[in-house]
Amino acid sequence: MTSLSSKDIAYSNFIQVIRSKTAMGFVPNYSAGGTKSIDRTEPPIGAKVMLEMYNKFKDLWIVELLFDDLLAWNDWFVAERMLGPLGIVSLGSDTIDGYKDAAAGVMQGARFESGLDNSPMYDGEFFKPNLKSHGTYSVGQMELYDVGMASMFVQEADALTTLATAIGRTDEAKTLKARADSQRKLIAAHLW
Repeated sequence: MTSLSSKDIAYSNFIQVIRSKTAMGFVPNYSAGGTKSIDRTEPPIGAKVMLEMYNKFKDLWIVELLFDDLLAWNDWFVAERMLGPLGIVSLGSDTIDGYKDAAAGVMQGARFESGLDNSPMYDGEFFKPNLKSHGTYSVGQMELYDVGMASMFVQEADALTTLATAIGRTDEAKTLKARADSQRKLIAAHLW
């Protein structure tokens, strides 16, 4: 919204948010005061916001600056938030050795990942804390396919496809388009 009044503030805010990404490649659920969540993200809307700013201001430099960070976030969703058996994005929160956050690795952390923290859609306990393990952490996910979160993932892959094309990254554009198309088909077949 700041881009409606100030391009400089919009770019500054956006760079700060995207560059606060974790070592695992995702934008954290929160980042402030020298700490950030490392167990969960937020809804994937970074590339969509970037595309809207690019469409308005036509600055390729910021797309080039942040594209790899946005791509890493999308790749992280594929690696850590696709839930079997269908392979559609699912909300989650991970358990990490040594990381202290009351919501980490439990249903509430996964609710926080939705951006709809108190939504009645997520009432109940259908969270699996250890679906897969990666040494010092284990992935936990809701056993629920959320059409909203899955659709935002598709929107993000579509936006990344357009941004990749704009900066001449045609191989990534093809991969991202295929990713979006695959998820779109799964959503249409199983969630509507």
